[in-house]
Amino acid sequence: MTLIDTGPLIALVKSDDQHHVACTEALKTIDLPIGTVWPVLTEAMYLSAGVSRAQEGIWEMILRGTVQIVPMGSTMFPESAS
Repeated sequence: MTLIDTGPLIALVKSDDQHHVACTEALKTIDLPIGTVWPVLTEAMYLSAGVSRAQEGIWEMILRGTVQIVPMGSTMFPESAS
């Protein structure tokens, strides 16, 4: 699973973003689903407020399963070899 951060997530749904084309092209080469965490989703929704259909586009990617919300916690990281 590939993780996505706020900037690329917004760029995927905001067609006038300077990175929109690069992010949509990259999406074609990534095995789905893409993962993200709640703080990224919260930030993306906040920053895309007022941008026509951006929040709806993000929700649609989640509902379709293109983007999945990954739980955060210590189980995400392998134990260090000591």
